[in-house]
Amino acid sequence: MLPNGVCNIAAARCDIKGNIAAARCDIKGNIAAARCDIKGISAGIILLVKITCKQLL
Repeated sequence: MLPNGVCNIAAARCDIKGNIAAARCDIKGNIAAARCDIKGISAGIILLVKITCKQLL
């Protein structure tokens, strides 16, 4: 049997790992969403520029 303190440290470490993993997942999710949004905006701008170029020709 492990002393109670060791179990608490292990549980705390596990919780920290879980929280870090969840935080990382959220950051990744937010970054992914932001990237997707940037891609969408970029695509929209490129499309707009292409349309204006066609109108000028």
